[in-house]
Amino acid sequence: MERIYLEPLHRNKADLLRIAGERNKCLETLRTINPTPVSIDHQVKWLDSMNDGEKYFFIRHSRTAPAHGYCGLDKISHTNRTAEISLLVFQSERGKGYGSEAVRLLLDRAFNTYHLNVVFGECYQTTTNWDFWEKCGFVFEGDLRQRKWWNGKFYNSIIFSMTRDEWKQGSLQK
Repeated sequence: MERIYLEPLHRNKADLLRIAGERNKCLETLRTINPTPVSIDHQVKWLDSMNDGEKYFFIRHSRTAPAHGYCGLDKISHTNRTAEISLLVFQSERGKGYGSEAVRLLLDRAFNTYHLNVVFGECYQTTTNWDFWEKCGFVFEGDLRQRKWWNGKFYNSIIFSMTRDEWKQGSLQK
């Protein structure tokens, strides 16, 4: 039995406020044009921009439990059989295994439900987040130079990916 499950994002104001608040705690990691604090209106507009409810998910133990974070597959290309992975585990929930379990569930969805061939991602070198993605089995593809302006300095970002074949051989699959 799963410790967590992925629930499609919905317009629950309390959850969207929590997402906005948590995103504001880690502006150095946000992949936004202008890293300024996120409002509830921004979160609602972002959610409304999703074409369906099967791209982004709350990470939960049960329907009534508070969210531990959110994650998703974006930029899905059925033609190229690719998608970009996204994850934010709330600060108070980090180090409990929710992130790696959510990644495992997302990869299962990507490769077994959507029949994709590659899942890729990007993380800024403003943090040590690459260590997490590497532990999840993703492969380093390269650096994008001076990709993020933060705190008066440019930072590179790391591009990473996992193929269907790597997933089949990997340790995250159950």
